[in-house]
Amino acid sequence: HMLDDVLENISLGLSGLTQMQGLFLDAKEWRLRLMKFGRAAITAKLARRPEAVNTQSFSAFLELAQNKGWLKKSSNQAGLLSPASPGELTQVVARIQYFKRKLIPWENLETKYLRNPNQLDAPSTPAPLHD
Repeated sequence: HMLDDVLENISLGLSGLTQMQGLFLDAKEWRLRLMKFGRAAITAKLARRPEAVNTQSFSAFLELAQNKGWLKKSSNQAGLLSPASPGELTQVVARIQYFKRKLIPWENLETKYLRNPNQLDAPSTPAPLHD
């Protein structure tokens, strides 16, 4: 589920940046706007993982977005960031959606690899390190 949360957060962040073209904002304001965008997407059922919409995840997304060039520093306004082109952002969202479709659903993994999925909280004995 954690990987799905991360991928959904990145998709939401990129979609938000795509829709907010032309804005020059500092990182704090971007985080606030993306949180609002994410909450609206959850409410509208456009996103399905509410766990993907939180301040910490969007803070990490903003750092990733700057490192990847999805958010670029303004050349004439110190400390302000602006989104990359919509085409570039849309291509990344498409790659993420493709990857998400390739993931095996958690329920299938649970059934396949856990002997008794109804007792997930039961303590287990760790496997020995050496035979």
